Amino acid sequence: MLKNKVTCISINWWGDDWADLLLDSLIKFSRTNPIPLIHDNHKWNENLGHGGGLDLMVQMVETEYVAVFDVDAHVLLDGWDELLINKFIENKNLKLAVASDGGLLKPIRPLVMFFRTKDITDNAISFKAVNHDGVKFDVGIHAYFKMLSIFGDKSILKLPGIKTEYTDVLGNEYTLDGKRFVYHNWYGTRWFGKNGERKHEQIDGVKFEDFAKKKINLFNQVN
Repeated sequence: MLKNKVTCISINWWGDDWADLLLDSLIKFSRTNPIPLIHDNHKWNENLGHGGGLDLMVQMVETEYVAVFDVDAHVLLDGWDELLINKFIENKNLKLAVASDGGLLKPIRPLVMFFRTKDITDNAISFKAVNHDGVKFDVGIHAYFKMLSIFGDKSILKLPGIKTEYTDVLGNEYTLDGKRFVYHNWYGTRWFGKNGERKHEQIDGVKFEDFAKKKINLFNQVN
């Protein structure tokens, strides 16, 4: 029986509508009745940052598995949780399923990380972004390489990225067993400062107005 085996964790930063979309997708497409934990960094007295928030949430988990999602991602695949749990049951060497850009040795921006809770807590693995020898390891990347060094490359299941089927949006998708698994928006919560004020006019050459238009296009298609 696979019920109550997974906790789904996400960190919210002035993106309540994104968080609602993620939660709706988890309710719709999950089969194991996962426990959702969304940490609102802007509602706490101390902003722990993305990685710090993940570390705190993982320490609170009581389920066997954890699924970490970027808040501006949402699930597309019915039964995704059963599929991943069964892969871990069938392959005892599997320690991490990850959706991210880049290759196995150069992952970028992991938006989904699925793992057994004890593999993270027993090895004191942190999700915080770190700088090492002049190289910045973004949120989750250091945790990824720590697991790679402990368990080896056969312990990692890399979920391939594909072009999204949504029209006129800023994002892409990742697959699980060749099926659309999760969509990720590229700039969902990166526009805002400490108090929710907009701090960027553009990111990577994309103007906020263009982002806002394409966000509306996405939500119209999802809903």
